[in-house]
Amino acid sequence: MSNTVIIALLVVILLGAGLVLFRTLSKNKASTQEKTETKQTHQQPQTTTQTPTPPTQTKPTTPTLKSYPPFNHKRLLEMGLEEAEAQEFVHDLIQQIHTQLPQIQEALKASDFTAMERLTHSIKGSATNIGVGGVSDLLVEYNTYLKSGDDIALAQRYFTTLQKELQNLEAQYRA
Repeated sequence: MSNTVIIALLVVILLGAGLVLFRTLSKNKASTQEKTETKQTHQQPQTTTQTPTPPTQTKPTTPTLKSYPPFNHKRLLEMGLEEAEAQEFVHDLIQQIHTQLPQIQEALKASDFTAMERLTHSIKGSATNIGVGGVSDLLVEYNTYLKSGDDIALAQRYFTTLQKELQNLEAQYRA
């Protein structure tokens, strides 16, 4: 057997063992939660003379977006393009993003997640085809979030970060 086949078999075995462990831990956690809930429902209610205090209202926090490394068009060079051609592709991407930004902003104002997802999807495809990092990484995360997200504040933060990453891209590729 070749080394590649042996390594592949080991990977499959290790992944299978990890899956079994994960399922076992998940079942144990679910069982423990079920037992706790059963105990709580069977306990006798305690009588108190104190007035219950209302729960404190905490405002949900919006997750912080990560920092993205600078955009890198190495993929274009690996495909055999000359540096000047790669630069032209990036400048075309910058123009495409500029064209989509007002439309994304309108969809954002209308809280139209479907429209935002569709608009970011088209520029995500262009960005990821020609490079990695920066605006490309952001668009992957932004578009993925819009598929199932519903927090307009987070969608706005992604949009603001997209504007910032566009500025970074323009500064990086200024002719």
